[in-house]
This record gives sequence, structure tokens and C-alpha cells, in this order.
Amino acid sequence: MPELPEVQTVVSQLKKRLWGAQIVKFTIYDKQKINLPRQIKHRTIADIVRCAKYVVIVLSAPNKKDVYLAIHLRMTGQLLISRDHKAACLNKSRVDFYTERGILQFCDVRRFGTISYAKINSFARSELEPLEKGFTVERLHALLIASRCNLKSFLLNQNKLVGVGNIYAAEILHRAQLSPKKLCLTLSKKQIIVLQQSIQRVLKEAIKNRGTTISDYRDTDKSRGKFQNRLRVYGREGKACARCSSIIKRIKQGGRSTYYCPDCQYK
Repeated sequence: MPELPEVQTVVSQLKKRLWGAQIVKFTIYDKQKINLPRQIKHRTIADIVRCAKYVVIVLSAPNKKDVYLAIHLRMTGQLLISRDHKAACLNKSRVDFYTERGILQFCDVRRFGTISYAKINSFARSELEPLEKGFTVERLHALLIASRCNLKSFLLNQNKLVGVGNIYAAEILHRAQLSPKKLCLTLSKKQIIVLQQSIQRVLKEAIKNRGTTISDYRDTDKSRGKFQNRLRVYGREGKACARCSSIIKRIKQGGRSTYYCPDCQYK
């Protein structure tokens, strides 16, 4: 499932290509989990932003209030831009948005992705956004001391910290030299500072590399991300740690795989 860096990459590319374009028409081929009223036709794309893991498209029209489309890519969703309907989507498109700057196609082979319509931006989340100014050591500390879970579970909790999934949780904890099994309550102030810095550095580095492609993720040009070439622990079970040359291990936490170095991340 795309995490914050992948969604931010898609948002930035869409904004560069489609900001100010008008939706001339749209065609829905698969209505499952897709809510699109006729009123979005002939509206202008006034903005495209990321809210947590949602791509939110703001649509404006003269003398009318803005409306919002929130797209969640889920496991296999892709937003692709092309001049040619047939060339854009290798898998069958679920929705085509026609604009004077090209066709925006929502492709989703497993059909888990969603498109929701709203008259207010109800998709904005109040949880902690790790790349915003409010993400301070003090705020992170307050969330950690109120949590009774381990660090891996905390990072994956979208009610605590939005946008971080399994891949980036593993990379964040390795760079912070913290065990995924460590209880949040036991972190020192110094460790919290390091953790906060690690979260931001990993996410920013991943955005710079246009996200991580393990299987289905592609950006709007159908290109793969590059951060998978910089992974230090995720998916590297049995291989040497880049920091200390110990062997990377994999365990199960909450039904999901956790990759870590038992020597670097013993704290």
C-alpha cells in the first residue's frame, strides 16, 4: 500500500501537470467504492494536496463553493496521466477524467482503491503529520508516553502518526538504532529526539527518490520509485547490516513482518 512518500510524489506530479485544468468530462467504468456526481463536470482543478494517505483534488467553479475528491490508492491503485486513453493504463481503467491537458486515469487491478466526494474537506486529518511544523519533539514525546505499545506498532498507528507504513517504519527504526520491540514508555528524551529526526529524514529522502516500488506502485508517468535501492533492512532478511555487518532478522509483529538488526537495534 502506498505510504506518505508515494502519495506525496503523486500529488506533486499531478499538481504540476493538472493545476488549473478543467474536467471536460469523466467516464466511470467500475463504480465499486467510487462516488462521483455529475456536478464535478466543467469544474477547474484549483489545488491538489495530500491529506494523510489521500490524494485530495480541490474543484472550483464560478460562483460556487469548492468541492473535494479524495482518492485512496490502497494496494494497487495508480493515477496515470496520458494523452491517449489506450496508452495510459495497462490494466483496465476504473475512471477516466478528461481535461485539456490530458487524461487522468484511475487504474486499480485489485479494486480496493476508493474515490470519495464531499462538499467540505472532511479528509483533512487531525493526527500528527510528520512533515509539518507541528511535528515537534515535545508533541512526539506526549504521544509516546501516552502509548502502551511497542515502537513498531506506534509508527503504524494512523491515529498517532499519519502516512508511515511497514516499509518506512523499518527504515526509521534502523536509522534511529531503536528496537521495534521497545516500549514507547521507555524511550529517553535523547532517543525521542533521534526518532523524530529519523522519521523526517527517511520520509524526505524517500520523497526525493519518488517513493518505493516493491510491486505495484508507479508514479503518474508509470515510473517506478527509487527508494527501494536505498533500503537498509526492509526485505533484507539474512543479509548483512550496512552499519555493523550483522545479519538482518525478520520477526512477526501484529501479523506483519518486521525487519531489523539485532545488534544495531538492541536499545
